[in-house]
Amino acid sequence: MTEAEQRRREVCIPVGERIRHFREEARMTKEGLAEAADISTQYVSDIEQGRKCMNFIIFGRIAKALHIDMETLLYGCRAESPAEAWAMEYLRELTPMDRQYAADMLIHAARAILGSGPEDQGVRR
Repeated sequence: MTEAEQRRREVCIPVGERIRHFREEARMTKEGLAEAADISTQYVSDIEQGRKCMNFIIFGRIAKALHIDMETLLYGCRAESPAEAWAMEYLRELTPMDRQYAADMLIHAARAILGSGPEDQGVRR
C-alpha cells in the first residue's frame, strides 16, 4: 500500500464509522441513506466500512441526509448550536424542580415534532 493510500484509509475508516454511527442514531437504513444522498446502497456500505472514500459533493449529501454538519461528520464532535446554547443558559438559571419540568416539556415538544410517541424515541431522563 502506498503512503497516499495509507493516509486515505486513515481518514476514510473513521469517517465511515461516524457515518454508520449517525445513520444508526437517526434510525435510518443504508437504503434510506442511499436514497436520500442519491447514491447506491452498496456505495453506502463501502463508505461505512472504509473501503471507499467519497468526494466533497457526496460527503455533503450524506451530511445533509443525516441532518448533521460536515464538520461533525469529518471530525466526530458536534458543535453546540446557538439554540442549544440559549436553552442551556436559561435552564441553568432555573431551580432543579423547574429545570426538570422544562426538560419534560422539551422532550414532549421534540416528540411531537418528530411525530412519534415516547416508546418510539427511546428518550430517557
